[in-house]
Amino acid sequence: MGDLRHRWDEIQTAFVDEPRQAVERADRLVAETITQLAESFATQRTNLEHQWDRGDEVSTEELRQLLRRYRSFFDRLLTVQPRGPGGGPRRPSVRPPTPPNLAKKRSRSPRLSRR
Repeated sequence: MGDLRHRWDEIQTAFVDEPRQAVERADRLVAETITQLAESFATQRTNLEHQWDRGDEVSTEELRQLLRRYRSFFDRLLTVQPRGPGGGPRRPSVRPPTPPNLAKKRSRSPRLSRR
């Protein structure tokens, strides 16, 4: 991770002299980072599947820790909002309809509202 941070710092510094190239490098670095994260999670999943295939017991604590990592990563993904052309948050062009059974449940329970 230190190398990634160092590369990001270099990109930011280069922006002053070469803004377009800096943005292109930032795009490549972000794509590379996402790929590394995805590969890391895939490796963990594969290792877990191998343990199960061998009949090895995986402790509840190990599974709890793994689920916490997934939750943390998932929560961070949800905080990232693509930006629209004007710099503001991009909004979906069409909002999917709420199924009738969920609409009734939402109206009865204020705790089900979205953040």
